[in-house]
Amino acid sequence: MSADTTAIDTALAPLRQQLQADGYDLVAALGSDDRLEAEVVAGPEACAECLIPKDLMTAMLTDQVTGAGITVGDVALTYPADH
Repeated sequence: MSADTTAIDTALAPLRQQLQADGYDLVAALGSDDRLEAEVVAGPEACAECLIPKDLMTAMLTDQVTGAGITVGDVALTYPADH
């Protein structure tokens, strides 16, 4: 299934809500070659210790979108510390 931004946003809404509770936001889109490009953005009140390891977050992102019937080839995840 080819997914638009709305489908991705809907699939990731539960995970986004969890992140927002800790002061983060999640921005994601399906790029070329079905690559899910996701970024966790820290807000001014973000808890520095609250992010799980990237491999676990990548697995969670993959589970959320594939569970919604969206095919992803790879996940490119960026954390605030990556900037």
